[in-house]
Amino acid sequence: MGTPQRAATVNHLYYLLAATCWTAAAYKARDLRRAPASPALQGTCLTLGLLGLAFLVLADSSRTVIDRVAGVEDLARWVGNSCTLAAGCSIQIVLAHFTRAPGSPAPDIRPRIALLAGAVIPMGVLMLTEQPPDCTDFVNVHAHRGPVVAYLLIYLSYLGLVMADALRLSWRYAPHAGSGPLRLGLRLIAVGSSLGLLYCLYKAAFALCRFWGLPTIGTEGVVGPALGLLAALLIVAGLTVGAWGAALTEHLQRWRSYRRLEALWRPLVQAVPQVVLPTEQQGVAEKLYRRVIEIRDAQLALSPYRDDAFAVQARRAAQNAGLTGQDLEAAVEGTVLAAALAAKRLGRRSSDAVLTDMKDQVGPDLASEVAWLEKVTVAFISPLVPPSHVADSRATEATGR
Repeated sequence: MGTPQRAATVNHLYYLLAATCWTAAAYKARDLRRAPASPALQGTCLTLGLLGLAFLVLADSSRTVIDRVAGVEDLARWVGNSCTLAAGCSIQIVLAHFTRAPGSPAPDIRPRIALLAGAVIPMGVLMLTEQPPDCTDFVNVHAHRGPVVAYLLIYLSYLGLVMADALRLSWRYAPHAGSGPLRLGLRLIAVGSSLGLLYCLYKAAFALCRFWGLPTIGTEGVVGPALGLLAALLIVAGLTVGAWGAALTEHLQRWRSYRRLEALWRPLVQAVPQVVLPTEQQGVAEKLYRRVIEIRDAQLALSPYRDDAFAVQARRAAQNAGLTGQDLEAAVEGTVLAAALAAKRLGRRSSDAVLTDMKDQVGPDLASEVAWLEKVTVAFISPLVPPSHVADSRATEATGR
């Protein structure tokens, strides 16, 4: 990929990541409305907003417009880099709140803010007095200038310290995190921070090698943005996983349950197609709910083909297999249902059929209902007693009559 194409790709990625950060900030802001006094949530929203602003300002197209409108060369670069450092400072504060012991005093943020100002102000003086012509490969082109190298070293040193601190805190406290999403979030921040630290080390080494006339490793215009973008993406994911992780996990669990019930649902609706509800555009939650209803309706429709004597036989087999509680009841139900379906296909109704009573099978919510039916599905696929037993007994009854 040539330099123009690479620059265009990086430009688009910066805008995409800016939109991602602001979307995540808006998503977290919903939680902030419920807990407006939470320093961790305030810091998370601020971090995401600053990162989004940094990527927006640092995109090539934005820098050109900002510098031209302001009439100051490299103003956008300094503003964007300053937003990056401010976001890093905010990450430190967020992690300090995440990892402090319950009941301990709030962390003192003043030293961190003072250190941030001590980096941003000299950077502005160096960049805005030197004003090297802005370009895509800024480090590669201008690393022979002393003020530019000094600017980069201040920027990368502060960012490297932030990344090292974030890596230390997130990795240290991740095993002690109370919830799965929080633990995953801290791990993602740790990985992102390690890539961010690698970004700082690589970029500083590249700039110094260029300044001293030494050979460089790799193409800074490729390696630098790749490391920076990936680090930022992982950190953003880590900061927001508590919000979207639970929703994603629930969605995947529902989809898995929907697919698992297929082995029970399909034979039943093929035997009693009248239970199928009208097809509509639905999400996975609605599809799963509909599948449960159709299975339950099919159970009722097969009541005339259920055999109480066979149910006793199935219960005895389940007890002999060591099953108890819900596992036993589900195994009996799945076995009896498989036999009822076989009898329906043969047109052999039970002489002692009664309407299926499902009140003891119905759970208090959809999740427990699905969990029950998943167990029934296992027994339906591999019944404890072959359905042919009940079919043979009914055939004998019919012959005897």
